[in-house]
Amino acid sequence: MKTVINYDLLYFKKTSKFIVFGVLGIFLAGFSALTAKYFNVIIEYSLGQEGIDIVLPEPTVLESYTQFFSNFTQIYLFVILFIAVTFFIQDKTRGHYPLIFTKPILRSHYILSKSLVISLTLIVSYIVSALFFGYYSFVLFNEFDVGLYMIASLAFLVFCLVMIHAGLFFSVIFRSFLGAILLPIILFVLFGLMGPLDGGIFKYFPYQLMRYPLVLMAGEVETVTVLLTTIIGFLITLALLLGSIKLFQSKSLL
Repeated sequence: MKTVINYDLLYFKKTSKFIVFGVLGIFLAGFSALTAKYFNVIIEYSLGQEGIDIVLPEPTVLESYTQFFSNFTQIYLFVILFIAVTFFIQDKTRGHYPLIFTKPILRSHYILSKSLVISLTLIVSYIVSALFFGYYSFVLFNEFDVGLYMIASLAFLVFCLVMIHAGLFFSVIFRSFLGAILLPIILFVLFGLMGPLDGGIFKYFPYQLMRYPLVLMAGEVETVTVLLTTIIGFLITLALLLGSIKLFQSKSLL
C-alpha cells in the first residue's frame, strides 16, 4: 500500500496538482467575500457614470455565504472532478497497468490509494480555503456563524466526495477519459434537475447536498436534515469506493 501511495503522491508532486487545488480554493474564497461586500458599490458607481443614481441595500454576510458556496459548487467542484478523473484513468490510457502490476501490488490497494490521495488533497485544500474565507468574511461583515458554516462545509465536502468517487467508479468502467468524465457531469446535471423533489424521504437524498449548504446558511432547512443527508452521502461514497474495488478486481488489465 505504501508503494502505491508514494507513486500517486509523486504524480501530484510532478504535475503540481496540489498547487492547483490550494490556489484555486484560496482565490475563490477571497473573491467570494470581496464580491459580496463590494459588488453593490461597483454597480452603483457604474450606473452613476451613466447618470443613474441608485442606492442599493447594504450587503449582508448571507450574500458572502451565497457567493462562496455557489462559486465552489460551480467552479471548484468541476476543476477537482476533472483533475480526479485524469488522476484515476491516466495509468489505463497510457498503458501503464502491465508495468505497475508486475510488482506485488494488490488491486484493492491501488484503488484505495487513488481514493485516499485525492480525498485528502480535497479535504486539506478546502479546509485552508474555508478558513481563509471565514476570516475575511468576519473582517468585512463583522459577523460569521462558525457552527452552521462548519456543518454546511461538511455537507459540501461530502457532496464533492460523492462526485469524485462516481468519477472513480466510471473510470474503472470506461477506457477513455471522455466516457469517465461525461457520466459524472451528467449525474451532476440530473442532481440539479432533481433539486425541487425535496418532500418526504427525498429531502435525505444526496443530490440535496448541492443546495443544502446555501439553504442551511439562510435558515431554510433543519440542521438535523442536513446532517442525516450528509451521513447518507458518505455511505454512498463508501459504496462507490467498494464497488470500484470489486469491479477493478474483476476486469482485465489489458
